[in-house]
Amino acid sequence: MSDRAREKIILDCDPGHDDAVAILLAHGSPQIELLAVTTVVGNQTLAKVTRNALSIARVAGITDVPFAAGADRPLVREVEIAPSIHGETGLDGPDLPEPVIALDARHAVDLIIDTLMAHESGTVTLVPTGGLTNIALAARKEPRIIERVKKVVLMGGGVHEGNWSPVAEFNIVIDPEAAHIVFTAGWPVVMVGLDATHQAPATPDVARAIAEIDTAPARFVGELLVFFGQTYRDAQGFDSSRA
Repeated sequence: MSDRAREKIILDCDPGHDDAVAILLAHGSPQIELLAVTTVVGNQTLAKVTRNALSIARVAGITDVPFAAGADRPLVREVEIAPSIHGETGLDGPDLPEPVIALDARHAVDLIIDTLMAHESGTVTLVPTGGLTNIALAARKEPRIIERVKKVVLMGGGVHEGNWSPVAEFNIVIDPEAAHIVFTAGWPVVMVGLDATHQAPATPDVARAIAEIDTAPARFVGELLVFFGQTYRDAQGFDSSRA
């Protein structure tokens, strides 16, 4: 697949077991050109999720993509994290290797802006899979990016269900003011909510198929699924983990 045909994305995340898999898939997919990875407070503190992202980069052999740390708190609310789901590290289960790449010196918001401004308008998709603080701040700091973004494809919300309360999904409820900015900014938004992600469970058959690949990233994902699957069973009553 030519570079022009690949989907250019910026992945904004808070790893997190599900976001760890998102980084691995985005980097490994021949259909995606991963331009940058940015981190935001969410599943754990900013320091922890950022270290997790750099550890995942080592597992995957990612050396040519900039990683930058972003917002360490929501726009106006107190920090709310999810150790009951993702553990004290935010990525409990596997042994996390020491990072071998350094963070980009820029704040994540500036890396997002710089990347969008450096690429042809309408060619870069923002993919936030955590709270929307970084994306909202970028839109406010440099409004010109709004018309340059191809679309925003976010994991958040739910039409019929919540996971942090009966009516609230975690990524939205931890910074609803940021979510309001993102949903009303004027760029195209695709919301992939809980109703969609809960239809894609990591069943035992899926786990076995991943294990059969027998690479370092596959073994890492297998260890993630063991821990994450158990927390989903304990916290939400699912028999397999979901995003």
